[in-house]
Amino acid sequence: MSRPAFIVEGDQEQKVIQQICPGIPVVKHRTNGKTVELAVAAKVISSLINIRYRNHYPIIVLFDRESRTESVVAIKKQLSELIKDATGNIQLIVGIPDRMIENWLLADPRNIADKLKGTHSRMSEGVNGKAFIKKNICTKNTYHETVEGVEWFLTASSKEMYKNSTSFKSFIDDLFSTSFKCKSKWMKACLSAIK
Repeated sequence: MSRPAFIVEGDQEQKVIQQICPGIPVVKHRTNGKTVELAVAAKVISSLINIRYRNHYPIIVLFDRESRTESVVAIKKQLSELIKDATGNIQLIVGIPDRMIENWLLADPRNIADKLKGTHSRMSEGVNGKAFIKKNICTKNTYHETVEGVEWFLTASSKEMYKNSTSFKSFIDDLFSTSFKCKSKWMKACLSAIK
């Protein structure tokens, strides 16, 4: 039986995971992708694994690509290798939103259509998702990562996100290729998306 634990970038991701997977430990690594070298982020994440989550599996890490020039695939590979070098043979899943978790929100255009001005395309990868949302938000709405960002994520269709976001699809495929189990309705929809 799996005993997963999440290590995520910030408050928004932590709140989302706590709602989607209640009871599964979630801790923040707080190493922002746009300012921290991957080696430093890996050191912080590895310390959390070695100190708090040694007996958990899989360990699931979320780390934003932000404005890095490297691809999601390259960052995922390098960060995974650095973490495994410091922690040994652990079951590790690294998810890299392209560029940030807001980009996964943008992958379900129907969910946010009434919140943004104009039409919204399904193109969600690689743009500054947070800036796009704040620039295009309807005047009747506000956007705070830890309030609306969490609410919008929880109402988003994981099937749409899976279909429209390459980075989300890669993360979900990796997640469900392990022993990971979470019984929430949102995660069950993710699982049905890949079948």
